[in-house]
Amino acid sequence: MHAVDEVFARPDKDHPNRKEAISEKKLNKGDGGWNQRKEVLGWILDTSTGTLELTDRRKARIADIFEDLRHKRRVSIKKWQRILGELRFMGAAIPGSAGLFGAMQLGLKLADAHRVRITPYLRDHLCDFERLALSVAERPTRFAEIVPDYPSVIGAVDSAKAGMGGVLFAEGHAPGLWRAPFPADIQEHLVSFNNPHGDITNSDLEQAGVLAQADVANITFDLRERTLATLNDNTAAISRNRKGTISSDQAAAYLCRLESIHRRHHRYFHEVSHIKGDVNTMSDTVSRTMHMSDDELLTLFNTKYPQERPWRMYQLPTAMHSALNSCLRRKRPDVAS
Repeated sequence: MHAVDEVFARPDKDHPNRKEAISEKKLNKGDGGWNQRKEVLGWILDTSTGTLELTDRRKARIADIFEDLRHKRRVSIKKWQRILGELRFMGAAIPGSAGLFGAMQLGLKLADAHRVRITPYLRDHLCDFERLALSVAERPTRFAEIVPDYPSVIGAVDSAKAGMGGVLFAEGHAPGLWRAPFPADIQEHLVSFNNPHGDITNSDLEQAGVLAQADVANITFDLRERTLATLNDNTAAISRNRKGTISSDQAAAYLCRLESIHRRHHRYFHEVSHIKGDVNTMSDTVSRTMHMSDDELLTLFNTKYPQERPWRMYQLPTAMHSALNSCLRRKRPDVAS
């Protein structure tokens, strides 16, 4: 207390409204006591288990919000803004939930003068947020899911019209590569000089590739409560991953939604950074060799990019490949575990 008084002036007759810098009332309640489990601004921080969770009051409030919205088709703008603010606050303890706010913000953007219309698209995102929020009650969020650490796995990814692919490196493991083609209908809808009216952009393909890379890494290595580092040369895809959301109903928004479920399920932190296109040669090679067989591609990599251990081929799970294609087609993917 003496140390605090040396910094902050104490109340005196010249400043009758000034209060003590330290509240004895709060100290008597235990606010200043050393403890491994503390409540701070509605959060419960447990340093012994390394977890962050919501208080019972916050959990009850989340349940009330979704129960109130469950059968409503419209809500007032003022109420929707209040709900959005509360969910954003609680979203800090729900990794991946940022990918769901784009639809909620879009609902506000498309509202009329007084009310927000809860469309089927918006309700899908509300249901996903409720699912994620309720899961926090069963499994508190680990600090490692929201704070990056030294990467356990690092790699690079690239997408082209024909397909997507990437490379992965982890200490003690052989280097690996993976690839997956894009269906013909998705290629036909890609925006280009010859197809200016397409509704799928190259950034959408790159974003899909970043999420595919994360899925391959998580099924190949144990990344629970660890950090995955991915390099990509598309600034839009990097921005969407860092922000976690985009206010639209285009393919990018569907991909953000899928990424939300993926992060919560696999419990990892994904750090996506930029790499110059002219040095992203390994992943470029993968995404542009869909015409080659797996054996031919491995031979090419072992010859052109030799490593201490020979390259291995990894596979993108069929379920995730299908879900990514559904997102690019702006259809709700099956996100069941």
